[in-house]
Amino acid sequence: MEIENGILTPMVITPAGRDEKGYMVPASSAPGAPVHCNIKTVKMNNVGKQDGNFFKIASYEVLIDLIPFSATRVKLAYDDGQDLGEFAVISTIPMRSVNLLKILV
Repeated sequence: MEIENGILTPMVITPAGRDEKGYMVPASSAPGAPVHCNIKTVKMNNVGKQDGNFFKIASYEVLIDLIPFSATRVKLAYDDGQDLGEFAVISTIPMRSVNLLKILV
Protein backbone atom coordinates (compact mmCIF):
# COMPACT_ATOMS: atom_id res chain seq x y z
CA MET A 1 0.00 0.00 0.00
CA GLU A 2 1.09 3.55 -0.59
CA ILE A 3 1.72 5.80 2.37
CA GLU A 4 -1.39 5.95 4.56
CA ASN A 5 -2.52 9.51 5.15
CA GLY A 6 -6.13 9.13 6.25
CA ILE A 7 -9.00 7.09 7.61
CA LEU A 8 -12.04 5.86 5.69
CA THR A 9 -15.10 5.03 7.78
CA PRO A 10 -17.83 3.14 5.90
CA MET A 11 -21.35 4.17 6.83
CA VAL A 12 -23.56 1.13 7.50
CA ILE A 13 -27.09 1.95 6.36
CA THR A 14 -30.08 0.23 7.95
CA PRO A 15 -33.14 0.48 5.68
CA ALA A 16 -36.56 1.53 6.94
CA GLY A 17 -38.91 -1.23 7.94
CA ARG A 18 -41.20 -2.50 10.68
CA ASP A 19 -40.39 -3.78 14.15
CA GLU A 20 -41.84 -6.93 15.77
CA LYS A 21 -45.04 -5.03 16.75
CA GLY A 22 -45.59 -3.70 13.24
CA TYR A 23 -44.54 -0.10 13.92
CA MET A 24 -42.51 1.77 11.33
CA VAL A 25 -38.78 2.05 12.02
CA PRO A 26 -36.99 4.88 10.17
CA ALA A 27 -33.86 4.31 8.11
CA SER A 28 -30.60 5.07 9.89
CA SER A 29 -26.87 4.99 9.34
CA ALA A 30 -24.03 4.22 11.73
CA PRO A 31 -20.27 4.27 11.29
CA GLY A 32 -18.56 0.95 10.59
CA ALA A 33 -15.00 -0.11 11.37
CA PRO A 34 -12.46 2.55 10.28
CA VAL A 35 -9.86 1.57 7.67
CA HIS A 36 -6.48 3.26 7.13
CA CYS A 37 -6.18 4.52 3.57
CA ASN A 38 -4.41 6.79 1.12
CA ILE A 39 -6.50 9.82 0.10
CA LYS A 40 -5.74 11.77 -3.08
CA THR A 41 -7.68 14.87 -4.12
CA VAL A 42 -8.93 14.57 -7.70
CA LYS A 43 -10.93 17.81 -7.97
CA MET A 44 -11.52 20.67 -5.53
CA ASN A 45 -13.64 23.80 -5.98
CA ASN A 46 -14.25 26.17 -3.06
CA VAL A 47 -16.32 28.79 -4.87
CA GLY A 48 -19.77 27.19 -4.86
CA LYS A 49 -22.57 29.49 -3.73
CA GLN A 50 -26.30 28.94 -3.44
CA ASP A 51 -28.81 31.17 -1.68
CA GLY A 52 -26.00 33.15 -0.06
CA ASN A 53 -24.31 30.04 1.39
CA PHE A 54 -20.86 28.93 0.28
CA PHE A 55 -19.99 25.27 -0.22
CA LYS A 56 -17.15 23.09 -1.41
CA ILE A 57 -17.28 20.66 -4.33
CA ALA A 58 -14.67 17.91 -4.07
CA SER A 59 -13.91 14.43 -5.36
CA TYR A 60 -11.32 12.05 -3.99
CA GLU A 61 -9.57 8.83 -4.95
CA VAL A 62 -9.05 6.51 -1.98
CA LEU A 63 -6.81 3.43 -1.91
CA ILE A 64 -7.29 0.67 0.66
CA ASP A 65 -6.09 -2.92 0.93
CA LEU A 66 -8.14 -5.30 -1.19
CA ILE A 67 -10.95 -6.34 1.17
CA PRO A 68 -14.67 -7.01 0.63
CA PHE A 69 -16.27 -3.55 0.43
CA SER A 70 -19.94 -2.80 -0.17
CA ALA A 71 -20.57 0.58 1.49
CA THR A 72 -22.42 3.22 -0.52
CA ARG A 73 -21.41 6.13 1.76
CA VAL A 74 -18.10 6.82 3.50
CA LYS A 75 -16.62 9.41 5.85
CA LEU A 76 -13.09 10.61 5.10
CA ALA A 77 -10.58 12.26 7.43
CA TYR A 78 -6.85 12.93 7.27
CA ASP A 79 -4.55 11.55 9.98
CA ASP A 80 -3.95 15.08 11.29
CA GLY A 81 -7.63 15.31 12.28
CA GLN A 82 -8.92 17.31 9.31
CA ASP A 83 -12.42 16.00 8.54
CA LEU A 84 -13.18 15.97 4.80
CA GLY A 85 -16.83 14.98 5.18
CA GLU A 86 -19.23 12.24 4.18
CA PHE A 87 -19.42 11.20 0.53
CA ALA A 88 -21.33 8.85 -1.75
CA VAL A 89 -19.24 6.10 -3.33
CA ILE A 90 -19.17 6.58 -7.11
CA SER A 91 -17.29 3.39 -7.98
CA THR A 92 -14.94 0.76 -6.64
CA ILE A 93 -12.16 -0.64 -8.81
CA PRO A 94 -10.25 -3.73 -7.63
CA MET A 95 -6.58 -3.52 -8.58
CA ARG A 96 -5.62 -7.18 -8.08
CA SER A 97 -2.06 -6.87 -9.39
CA VAL A 98 -1.12 -4.58 -6.48
CA ASN A 99 -3.70 -5.97 -3.99
CA LEU A 100 -5.51 -2.63 -3.59
CA LEU A 101 -9.06 -1.35 -3.98
CA LYS A 102 -9.55 2.09 -5.55
CA ILE A 103 -12.66 3.91 -4.32
CA LEU A 104 -13.87 7.03 -6.12
CA VAL A 105 -15.99 9.46 -4.10
